[in-house]
Amino acid sequence: MNLDRRKLADADFALPNQRRYPIPDRLHARLAIGEARKWASAGERKQIAKAIKKRYPDMRTEADGLASVKDVPLPRPSAKRQTYSGDTGPGMDSIVTDR
Repeated sequence: MNLDRRKLADADFALPNQRRYPIPDRLHARLAIGEARKWASAGERKQIAKAIKKRYPDMRTEADGLASVKDVPLPRPSAKRQTYSGDTGPGMDSIVTDR
C-alpha cells in the first residue's frame, strides 16, 4: 500500500513529534507494531502502544504485547576476527570465479 506521509496529519502518527510510525488505519497500526518491535526503544514502544490503544481500542491486546516487549542486548562482537590476508590457500578470486 502506497502511503504519502507528507499528506498525513501529525495525529496520524504514533510518534507525532517525530512523524514516525504512521497509523492512519488498522493495517498501518499493525505494521507500526511490527516495525516498533524491531527498531523502537522501550519508551517509544510504550508511546506507540498508547497511541494505538487510544485510536483503535479493539487492538488493545496487540498494543499491550508491544509495550511488554523487553529490549534485547545487542550481541557482542567475537574477540577473534577471521581475515584472509595471511591465508596460504587459494585466493578469494579463485574461489569466487572458480579459476
